[in-house]
Amino acid sequence: MAEIVISNGMTSQLTELLTNNESIEPGSVAGYELCKILWEQHPLGGKLVEKPITMALFKPRENNLEDDPDRRIVKAFEGVWLRLGVTEKIRNLHFITRCYGAAAIGVGTTSTKAAEVLPSFGLSESDILLTYSIHLMRQAPW
Repeated sequence: MAEIVISNGMTSQLTELLTNNESIEPGSVAGYELCKILWEQHPLGGKLVEKPITMALFKPRENNLEDDPDRRIVKAFEGVWLRLGVTEKIRNLHFITRCYGAAAIGVGTTSTKAAEVLPSFGLSESDILLTYSIHLMRQAPW
């Protein structure tokens, strides 16, 4: 018969979850709280969720336009990208997706209703919103 050995490195919340919770089975439904506890407190949780995405986003992306030999448009785009923190928002979106199952990112403005189409021109940086939506999977991702 197998024994469960608990080291002192685990938090009480994780210890209780792993020893007293019989609902953790392969293929079972994993709720938000279970996923959150495993991601934040399990020794491998953060590594499994965050490491592949951190590695993929390690190097900055190269942006090129054939019609922009002086790179003015590319430099302006990259400046706005950095000021809005889009790389970090994409990283967080993928963290949420790997942990909880599925997520989406929405782009909007403070002056336009969600049902309306965003204007193609004339958006200011202070007007742009990026928001997340979490969709829990029916089965645990592990």
